[in-house]
Amino acid sequence: MTTLQVSPGEYRVSDQHSVVLKTLLGSCVAVCLYDDTSHVFGMNHFLLASDKYRQNSPISGRYGIHAMELLINAMLKRGAERRRLKAKVFGGANVLGKIGSGHFNIGQANSEFALHFLQQESIPIVARDVGGEYGRNVLFDGQDMGVYVQLIDGRQQTRSLAEVESHWLKQQQQQQEQEPAGAVVFWDD
Repeated sequence: MTTLQVSPGEYRVSDQHSVVLKTLLGSCVAVCLYDDTSHVFGMNHFLLASDKYRQNSPISGRYGIHAMELLINAMLKRGAERRRLKAKVFGGANVLGKIGSGHFNIGQANSEFALHFLQQESIPIVARDVGGEYGRNVLFDGQDMGVYVQLIDGRQQTRSLAEVESHWLKQQQQQQEQEPAGAVVFWDD
């Protein structure tokens, strides 16, 4: 068995029965897509939904719509068919608290974005576990397309996860602020 980690802003796609995709979520959301017929499956992990949720952050929305399109396109290249895709959605916990004026919940915004996107694309959601106050470990098993979720149910662990997410977000903001206006950023998958 091969386990592939999916970190924030990443996605992974496989058609191998022996592959398990794994991620750790707080306010982030992971969408697991699969095509039973071609046995192509994949997972993304995004921290921010879209720029409609922009909160004076230059990178708001960097991973939402982009992460979904990257995942779907990579799956289609592997032989999946859009009409056969099914989805499972996880994450969106409120581990960062309210942002800005106290009315913005990143986890809720991420969950709403994912559910709305899938509905708009006519991709059926066959399972979901979103919201709440605790992070999640998520495993997507290529053998049976099962998703296994473990809640991170300790205040200390949840606080640590929130600190990691906050640190990652600040790093991304600093990196983007250093780039000249209008710059195009490329990265390897």
